Amino acid sequence: MVRGSAGFYATIRADADRSYTTCKAEAFAAPMCFLTSDFEAGSDNFAPYELALMDAYSQVGRIDLARLVRGGKPFQRLGRMLSGQEIKVEHLNATRRAVLGETDGKTGEPMTGKAWGQEVSKRFRHDVQLKTFVTGFL
Repeated sequence: MVRGSAGFYATIRADADRSYTTCKAEAFAAPMCFLTSDFEAGSDNFAPYELALMDAYSQVGRIDLARLVRGGKPFQRLGRMLSGQEIKVEHLNATRRAVLGETDGKTGEPMTGKAWGQEVSKRFRHDVQLKTFVTGFL
């Protein structure tokens, strides 16, 4: 972590059971502990700690790392989806927006799991693997 004086004072360590090698973009996405309840409700607006981290990286001249934090929402969303926690339609819509680079507030998104599953099934009706995944929502 970066202190206001631009000095590093702490590191974040994952437990050994869930450690893995990943790309730079995922490695420098803001940690999940920085997120607020807005994220859980489906918002991809930046939380105060995410903004502070981007600012800290910028202050020490690491604009590249600040950009990785800014672009980290898809990794946060995918991590949330794969964590084993309950998946709600808000998470599905937010993951889709994050991956496509869309902003919050998009109209016309499915509001129920059934509607989401029907929309995806219609759009990707020939994709066997996706059909298997979506079956749980129909």
